Amino acid sequence: MRKKLIAVIHIAKNQARICDMCKNIVFEDTCHICKSKTRPMSEIDYRRFLIQITGHSSSKLMSDEQLKRVVSVFESKGFKRIKKSSLHKSMNSSRMAMIENIRKDAEIYLGRNWKKRINGFCRKTFNVSALEFCSFKQLRSIWGFMRRQAE
Repeated sequence: MRKKLIAVIHIAKNQARICDMCKNIVFEDTCHICKSKTRPMSEIDYRRFLIQITGHSSSKLMSDEQLKRVVSVFESKGFKRIKKSSLHKSMNSSRMAMIENIRKDAEIYLGRNWKKRINGFCRKTFNVSALEFCSFKQLRSIWGFMRRQAE
């Protein structure tokens, strides 16, 4: 739980922005209070923020309650955590995009019988019957296999 909270804080810190006019922390390009442009949160801004909220300059020195408080403050400023289900959907859409790229370029690299060659490679290398059942990492290997065939 502690490592997860620290990871969430670091993700929020990397997305956070500071308004130079009102010093507000936001997660958008313009401040919703004074409508000024914002800039990325610097390391100094981040350390000041942590000290202001918890009295510690590092998340590793904080108690679990203090970590939760920092996450809560970031969320009140507009930070949104990515839910696992949306991360899974995102990964799956990346995987599907990779499959489409392979299908689009396979005939160029492998010739007319590209489906048989790719399915044979999948069976022999990954013990998977077809392209659709491969993980993203396996798809990258297939992409490499296709590119090597063209050389």
